[in-house]
Amino acid sequence: MKRRDNAAVVGVRSAMAAVANAEAVDISDAPQTGAIETSPLGVGSTEVARRVLTHADVHTILDTEVAERERAAKGYAARGDQDRADRLRAEAAAIRDAVTD
Repeated sequence: MKRRDNAAVVGVRSAMAAVANAEAVDISDAPQTGAIETSPLGVGSTEVARRVLTHADVHTILDTEVAERERAAKGYAARGDQDRADRLRAEAAAIRDAVTD
């Protein structure tokens, strides 16, 4: 990424976002608020800790990101959009390289 490889930047940022999304907690069990006087007050009063992912969880997420890009690249290549396919393959390679570094 030091050489400003745009596809690498996009791929790694997207992978980082996927990991961050996986850390989000399920809010379906959160209490429903009604009137403002029953709402929690104060800074951080509604904050909850994010999920802690294991190394295996992170690798699974990143492997999925790579696989999705490779699958999409095959589809684009089959339809004749080689530029888009090459870009997705470059993103997948950047994610793979980031994991092995």
